[in-house]
Amino acid sequence: MENVDNSVGNITYDGNVKINGNVNSGFSVKANGNVEVKGSVEGAYIEAGGNIILSRGMNGMGKGQLKAGGNIVSKFLENCSVSAGGSVETDSILHSKVQAKTEINVMSKKGFITGGSVSATECIRVKTLGTNMGADTIVTVGIDPEVTNRYQELSKQVQDAQKNLKVLLPVIDATKKKLASGAKLLPEQIKNLQQTAATVKQLQEVLVNNAKEMETLKEQMDSAVNASVEVTGIVYPGTVITISDSSMIIRESFKYCRFQRKQGSVVMGPL
Repeated sequence: MENVDNSVGNITYDGNVKINGNVNSGFSVKANGNVEVKGSVEGAYIEAGGNIILSRGMNGMGKGQLKAGGNIVSKFLENCSVSAGGSVETDSILHSKVQAKTEINVMSKKGFITGGSVSATECIRVKTLGTNMGADTIVTVGIDPEVTNRYQELSKQVQDAQKNLKVLLPVIDATKKKLASGAKLLPEQIKNLQQTAATVKQLQEVLVNNAKEMETLKEQMDSAVNASVEVTGIVYPGTVITISDSSMIIRESFKYCRFQRKQGSVVMGPL
């Protein structure tokens, strides 16, 4: 396939998609497999269940989006929104919002992240971070504070459910013993028993569902313990670096440094 434009229209395909030309603004490409574009990509929407590979990069013009279940590799990313279930590899990021499940690597000869926001769970590696022109550049690694808050919320729900079950289960057991001994229940007692049993079932479902979600969140939290931002060139003042729930605003230029979270604070050290 050559270009994605008015002659072709939007593309939705169950497998891999390879485009030898360009993807024009306003068009979309969706594939369950990988998407590879040899030409340039403008303000388009590209979604792949696998990887996205852009040989000539993307200028999203403020509306372009990339979404991949796997990795994203692009010559450059400019004025666009990017989300990868794996890593992001690019020569430069300019005024974009880029999110990666694992890593973001911007390590070419240019290798800059300027403006916008970038976030990854494990590590962000870049040559030049921020700009001496003062554009806001926000960099986040480690666990998202929302994940921590969600984990704590689920934990509280589990504690409350366990506490209520300690009260309700003995009531049901006592009623069952009465029935086993031949006792008759009044209609109101039967209704209360049914309501109590329904509540117990709901609470037990909360325990099961919350345990599954908490396990997933715990894996994310554990993977973020050694999260870092590595700058092989220079980081400029005005850049904001957040690691999990701790932040640092860069006040002066630094070279060849690594940022990590230690004892509740973002700490800068040598590479």
